[in-house]
Amino acid sequence: MKKVSDRLKLRILATTDIHGFYTNFDYYKDQVVDRLGLISLANLIDDARSENSNTLLFDNGDLLQGSPMSDYLRDYAVTNGHPAYALMNAIGYDAATLGNHEFNFGVPYLLEVLSQANFPYVNANIETIDGVPFLPPSVMLTRSFISEGGAEIELKIGVTGIVPPQITTWDKTHLDEYAVANQRLVTQDAYQAVKEEAANLKAAGADLVVVLAHTGLSKRPFEEEMENSGYYIAQIEDVDLLITGHQHRRFPSESYRELSSLGFDVDAGTICGTPTVMPGSWAKWLGVIDLELVESDEGWQLESGKSELRGIDSYLAPSRAINPHYWKSVEVAHEVIRETMNVPVGYTDSGFYSYLSLIQDDNCIQIVADAQSHYAEKLLAELPHREELPLLSAVPLFKVGSRKDDPTYFTEISPGKLSFKDIADLYVYPNYLVVLEISGENLKEWLECCASIYHQILPTEEAQHLINWAKYRPYNFDVIKGITYQIDPTVPPRYAPDLTLMDQESERIVNLEYGGRKILPEDRFYLATNSYRALVDRFPGAGKGNMVCSTMKEIPEVILSYIMEKGAQMLSINPDCNWSLDQSALEGRRVLLESANSALAESIISQTSQYPIKRVGEDAEKFALYQLDFR
Repeated sequence: MKKVSDRLKLRILATTDIHGFYTNFDYYKDQVVDRLGLISLANLIDDARSENSNTLLFDNGDLLQGSPMSDYLRDYAVTNGHPAYALMNAIGYDAATLGNHEFNFGVPYLLEVLSQANFPYVNANIETIDGVPFLPPSVMLTRSFISEGGAEIELKIGVTGIVPPQITTWDKTHLDEYAVANQRLVTQDAYQAVKEEAANLKAAGADLVVVLAHTGLSKRPFEEEMENSGYYIAQIEDVDLLITGHQHRRFPSESYRELSSLGFDVDAGTICGTPTVMPGSWAKWLGVIDLELVESDEGWQLESGKSELRGIDSYLAPSRAINPHYWKSVEVAHEVIRETMNVPVGYTDSGFYSYLSLIQDDNCIQIVADAQSHYAEKLLAELPHREELPLLSAVPLFKVGSRKDDPTYFTEISPGKLSFKDIADLYVYPNYLVVLEISGENLKEWLECCASIYHQILPTEEAQHLINWAKYRPYNFDVIKGITYQIDPTVPPRYAPDLTLMDQESERIVNLEYGGRKILPEDRFYLATNSYRALVDRFPGAGKGNMVCSTMKEIPEVILSYIMEKGAQMLSINPDCNWSLDQSALEGRRVLLESANSALAESIISQTSQYPIKRVGEDAEKFALYQLDFR
């Protein structure tokens, strides 16, 4: 029996998927918010450190994209310093890894801003085509801690990290551009990369191995290069603790209790015995892993571990002041982006509100579709042998409550002056414009993928929730303009959450027509869409093999140029209402829709709804509940 001579309590703190939310400020609405932002979460970090001085802090990626401060301060970040690293250096991070969105602005930009971090970055599954690691695969942190017995001890903490291998597809254009002057970057399977690097770290004397895994948790059978491999990484023998992300979900949380038979312990915060956290997104949550190590004849060994999440809402009073030391690190960048976002770009007599975007057409969708079509026509006109095919435009939904975790996350643009912040509000990702050629058959299947977001609405007297938030993501819901169609949610979804065919007999898309004529499988169209959708082989008809033309102009720029071409004209946008729910199929049924919880939202919803609708309360996440009555 090993003799235990001393004990050590070690705390690991983690953030993930911050997505540019460094400050507690909504740059779309130009107002302070208290429910998110790393600068607010820093108070929780300070509190956690005060409870245990033996603490390390890590970030798990998707840091550099997602908000105006990250997306529209790129030149500033290069010349004056990136606000993310100014703040993180002040807070005191120990190490970090990359997320997939770190590549959204190109590799040279990424390398430039990474050099500003006062802490190491690691990645084990990106390398050049000749096998040279893009970043150090791991780092050995040597840190001194105080044991329970009062002794100062030195531990070796091995840290490695991975990204989803799919970055080579998602950011193919940026990686192709980098490859012109440099060796091409390729990705390896995340699970295998962690397994090899964790073994290397243990062989090099690591007392603990920490994995920063920018990958989600999926119970799907393991397959090589799977996007969400966190569940399997947790089972690797040499992995002592796991920090996950990418999915914007939370672990431990009640949503994983149903997976207890697979080794998910939400009370202990472990997966197959490995302490694990996934701290949501937008710096709303802090992952806290508490470990107990014992000293034996064989050195310091991990005895037990437990994890939890601490949320701003629960642990931080809204009135608590921001640490002035942290605020000083970002205040100049904050004022610069506020000034940038408030530059006027035009005028509109239309309002833009996304409260009902999941069930009907609206101005938010229409203006993006119009701008995409306008620019796509210019691209197509430059083709030497353009076929005369109809041009359609696909618009994904972004600001509709996020992943049902933020009842304020909706587009709200009043009539009057349009500023740059409004353009960013209409389209929040730096995707660029791509034109595909698509068949009538794939067009219908594309829409079926989108329509799978709805629960099947059964013939009961009870009101049923329409949106399947738990399994489907709104960003996978496209409205396609240039055609007309209806969606029948009374039949089962045709596609599974991973967009694989689930029920080939089910058809939710009905009355699909172009120009008043039924669309046939052999019909062909041009489809203006975004690079993420076009180049990832998820949606039927997508993929680089079907690309007709593209531009590196980001879609917010496309929208801006469309508005600027109008000059001094008053911009009037009216939705053409080319799609709707199939009310005849829904006759006799009632459904519930979650939307923004405000007086403005209630007023706009009552004025613009195509369906009989009334507010009936709010849910636990503070979303307003609206009932649509088709009886």
